[in-house]
Amino acid sequence: MNQGKIIIIEDEPDIFKILMMSEGYEFLDAPDGETAKEILTTANNLWEVGLIILDIRMSSVKGMQSLDLLTRQVPWIPLLAITGFPDKNLESLILDKGAKGVLVKPLEKETLLEMVGKLFFVKETSEDDVLSVVKFINK
Repeated sequence: MNQGKIIIIEDEPDIFKILMMSEGYEFLDAPDGETAKEILTTANNLWEVGLIILDIRMSSVKGMQSLDLLTRQVPWIPLLAITGFPDKNLESLILDKGAKGVLVKPLEKETLLEMVGKLFFVKETSEDDVLSVVKFINK
């Protein structure tokens, strides 16, 4: 049973797929925030994506820039930030920029599933939602 879609911006997305494979989510891989934005504008993804998982520090991607872009342009989709560096100041900054949660690698399956279950957003359409989508697509 498909629970909904999750965009993963991570240099090793298969780790998330393995940890959550039995949970019924569909995963969409994106190398960066700009690509995630493009994915959101295709098919019904803007309505069906209920969570974005973003690795803040990947080798080729500026995670904080992706965080800024996505929390500004699609604030209705919760963003879960992942980092391999436990740092309370960084965690506070990430949350201040709009992420709804932060997890530190290595990830434990139970902790990840709990956070995904807590944050995953099932969208109900309203007139304001439609206007937000139109503004997003026209940016």
